[in-house]
Amino acid sequence: MGTRPNPVHAEGTHRGTEGVNFSGIEPVFEALTYPVRADEIVAEYGEPELQRTNADPITLETLLGRMGDAEFHSDDDLQTMILVQMPEDTEGREHYSDRGASSPVATEDAEDANNERS
Repeated sequence: MGTRPNPVHAEGTHRGTEGVNFSGIEPVFEALTYPVRADEIVAEYGEPELQRTNADPITLETLLGRMGDAEFHSDDDLQTMILVQMPEDTEGREHYSDRGASSPVATEDAEDANNERS
């Protein structure tokens, strides 16, 4: 696995998405040459950890170890698969939405007011 220019990571920007911080595996992205198989990534780079917002860090080996000869053709392919393989506890805040108001919470006062209108 040789090095190659990587415009996505060359500027030193660290990807972070969906409760996952990719900065701990930035050197892996920088070192990979595509196409590359999951088993090759695990053999050479299995120990680096990804930090997760609401859970303990997780290694590449844990995420990709069972994928065998699955092949990736770009940083985006690999990042997408890493996100897909993340355990459910990785997600950001539960029941959070930035798409407007959330569903109202039923309270005793709200129920009383609703009953009075009926």
